[in-house]
Amino acid sequence: ELKTPLTSIMMFAEMLKEGRLRSSEKVREYSRIIAAESQRLFRMITNVLDFARMEEGRKEFMKQRIDMRDVVNRSLAALSYHISSSGFRVETKMPDSPAHVLADPDAMEQVTVNLISNAIKYSDKEKWVGVRLEKRDSFVILEVEDRGIGIPEGEKERILERFYRTGISRASKRPGTGIGLNLVKTIVEAHEGRIEVESRLGAGSVFRVILPAMEEKGDGADSDSGCLLYT
Repeated sequence: ELKTPLTSIMMFAEMLKEGRLRSSEKVREYSRIIAAESQRLFRMITNVLDFARMEEGRKEFMKQRIDMRDVVNRSLAALSYHISSSGFRVETKMPDSPAHVLADPDAMEQVTVNLISNAIKYSDKEKWVGVRLEKRDSFVILEVEDRGIGIPEGEKERILERFYRTGISRASKRPGTGIGLNLVKTIVEAHEGRIEVESRLGAGSVFRVILPAMEEKGDGADSDSGCLLYT
């Protein structure tokens, strides 16, 4: 899986180096591809390294007061080229007021990016992903939904296990290591949260991250700010 972005980086860098491109627009396009694929490779390596650190009990989280709306926006920005180049539409719904949690901002971005990337990877013909954030009672809830291949009923309980990949994902020959969702689960549980999975085979999946909310003083009732589309 690491070879895929690396191959793209090498190929487009070679074309730029040899000066084959006459169009400045093509130069900018290939530069954007190299930057986006470099970020994707960096995220994948970070996943592997963090997985190893957590296995050995060496991973430390720098927890602070963060607004999960900022985390979602940064995650979508990090994936913007991947979203647009693959033709996906990402629909977001977030509260008007802050959704504060006590968490490591980089770890929460890692969780969100992994879930959105996973939704894109396992989508089918309908290139749509929904990202919803809400405050409910004393919790902040992040949901990432796709309308993809889904998870067989008998495998939903195992989907968060390390190195586990469903039979349908292997049969579809989608690349994967089986560590991304386990990493998400480990990070969320280290923040005293939990993750839930709903899925129907052939109809898609919803991954729900539930985190303890930080108490707010003077907050009024929440209202949804409507829907935004990222394409």
